Amino acid sequence: MDRLWVAARHPGPSLPHRVDPARGLTDADFSALADWLRATAPH
Repeated sequence: MDRLWVAARHPGPSLPHRVDPARGLTDADFSALADWLRATAPH
């Protein structure tokens, strides 16, 4: 449902990404963010 809400209300690129609140941000989360940025950033 979160992805549908964001897609309907956010015109630009977005990265709905779940972070485990018990663990916080991990290296895997930062890798996912870096990959997304590389894929969406203007070249």
